[in-house]
Amino acid sequence: MEDLRAGMDGMGGGPPPFSKADRSNFLQALDRVLVGMGCA
Repeated sequence: MEDLRAGMDGMGGGPPPFSKADRSNFLQALDRVLVGMGCA
């Protein structure tokens, strides 16, 4: 496993973190789903 990790230097890092707009859009969509299900 260490061999795999050693070969990954400088690669990847994943996607950028959510912006405030991304977070807001996600929470609005989640709220719509929950209200539609009668959970909120």
